[in-house]
Amino acid sequence: MRLKLFNYLIVALATVLVLYPALLVLGIVWQEHLQIVLGKQNNIAKLVCWFLFSIPILLELMLLGYVFYKTYQTYILNKQVRLLERIWHKT
Repeated sequence: MRLKLFNYLIVALATVLVLYPALLVLGIVWQEHLQIVLGKQNNIAKLVCWFLFSIPILLELMLLGYVFYKTYQTYILNKQVRLLERIWHKT
């Protein structure tokens, strides 16, 4: 169980490490683009930039949370099955 969880964690971390530099560059370029286009509306440009930059990170965290939840559910189910098997063997 721990090995499977560790593998998911490694894959998630590798994905973030591979995609993060590209997201940073995209964020910087997008921010410069918005500053040029919007001119005086810097606050809106920064808000849109941070919003677009945070979406992939939030999606990754949601996926990681879902994987942890499903792993925990599997652990609880296996624990209940073992308990029921012990009770069944005793009778």
